[in-house]
Order: sequence, then structure tokens, then C-alpha cells
Amino acid sequence: MDRKNVIYIAGYGRSGSTLLEMIIGSNNKIYPLGELTNFDTIKHKDKAKCSCGKYLKECEFWRNIIKEYDLNNKIAINGQKKLWALIFKNTPENIHYVIDSSKTARKNHFRPIRLAKLLGKNIYMIHIVRDGRGCIQSLIRGSNQKMENGEEPKIYFPVLRGTLGWMISNFSAHIFQILHKDKYLRIRYEDFTGDFENVMKKIGVFLDICFQEEIKRIKEANELPTIHQISGNRLRSQRTISLRTDDGWKNSFSSMNNIIFLIFNYFFVKLYEYDIKFNKIP
Repeated sequence: MDRKNVIYIAGYGRSGSTLLEMIIGSNNKIYPLGELTNFDTIKHKDKAKCSCGKYLKECEFWRNIIKEYDLNNKIAINGQKKLWALIFKNTPENIHYVIDSSKTARKNHFRPIRLAKLLGKNIYMIHIVRDGRGCIQSLIRGSNQKMENGEEPKIYFPVLRGTLGWMISNFSAHIFQILHKDKYLRIRYEDFTGDFENVMKKIGVFLDICFQEEIKRIKEANELPTIHQISGNRLRSQRTISLRTDDGWKNSFSSMNNIIFLIFNYFFVKLYEYDIKFNKIP
């Protein structure tokens, strides 16, 4: 009997989900697969790469899945069942969890709830939260995927888009929390990068997995093992990780943008214990 379950990384983009997935996914009981919601969109794109460095059609993990998946009919719900069946079939026997880091933004607001019903498996949600103003400042710089593909990265109306998107993405994660409170864990990006060891121990208790080796690997700046993430940001191609909190946005985020953000998100800012006003970094 296949006892593999799913870790679902929820939250808004630019919140550290790729970083989180790379680190916990380096454990030998966990198999990180990236943003699986984009599988259908990118599986036949010539430039689509796996985090292992190979094109998807050449990747030792994804090439067989793509080939078998294409033999299946394209009815959406059957396609999803087929994809997950192939994933569970092709991951090693010792794996306890596979990671889907599709988050809860845009079309994925209720994806983890749908997956729990579709797969009949336990979905363990790790909801990663970053101060939304940092997410928005990153959004102002442009689209990560377009940058990776060498395209024009400009995003229109980034402040309004980020303000509403951050609110809805986090609200959606809390709906899952209400339905599956024992399968939900929330962490802050700022704590993950600033108090790494304690947050990893907290995740370890949640998943019943020891992360001591992964903690040591990051502290000593050793290489991460090769993994097979699809989609996600450019960080996934790196093999060594240097943890630091990216709070440079505080020097760039305007007072007007802060007011717009707080009009919609005051409740969540207080819930997640962020400062209403912030000081610039010297």
C-alpha cells in the first residue's frame, strides 16, 4: 500500500516558498516537486527546465511521467489523478512525503482542499507568510518566470495586485486551517531565515521527521542534493544556500503604498505580528 502523503506549501508568491521547499526537500524522506499546478502548462515547453539542470523532457524523473501522462486522456480531473498516480509510482519507496509548492495564490486558492478530496490522502499544509510589503516590493521588480525566460518582466499595477493577492492567498490558507487544523502549520519567512534552527525543529515535530542533518548542512553551507522541482523562481537552480532575511524593501516601500496595503490587510498584519510602521534599514 502506498503510504506517501503530500506537503503543500501555501501562501503568496515572493514569500520564500522555493527556499523552504529546497531545504526541507533535501531530507531523504521528502521528495520536492515544485509548483505542480504548472505541470500541464510547461511540460512540453522547449525551455522548461527541472531544478536538476536538465530540460523536463530529458530529466530522469520527469521524462517518464510526461510520456505516460500524455497517453492518458486530457479530461482535467482524470488528468490530475493520473499525474499524482504517476508521481507516487515514480518516487522511491522510502519517501514519506512529496511536496507541492503551488501556494494559494491566483487559481490555486482552494487547490489543497481539492487535492485532499481527490487523492484521499493527508495533505500537510505549511503556510509560509512574509510581510506583504516585502512581497509587493519584489513584485514591483517584475515577474520571476519572465526573467528566467529572458522576457520583459514588467508587471502592471503591482501594488494593487500584490495587496489584494496577499490578502486572498493567506485567507485561502486559513480556510484549509479551519477544515484541517491538525494538518496546518504557519511559519513566518522572517523567522525561517532569522531563527532557522528553531523553525526547522517546529516543522520536524509537525511532520514527525528529524531535520538535524539539514540544519547542519545549511549552517556549514554544504551543497544540497539534486532535486526535481518544476517551475518556481530562479533560486531552485542553486545547490548551496546562504540564509539571510531580505528586508531591503523597507528602504524602498513608500508611505502611500503602505497606506494602500494596510487599508486591506491591517487584520493580517496584526495577526502575523508585523509592524504597522517600519523603520528604514541603516
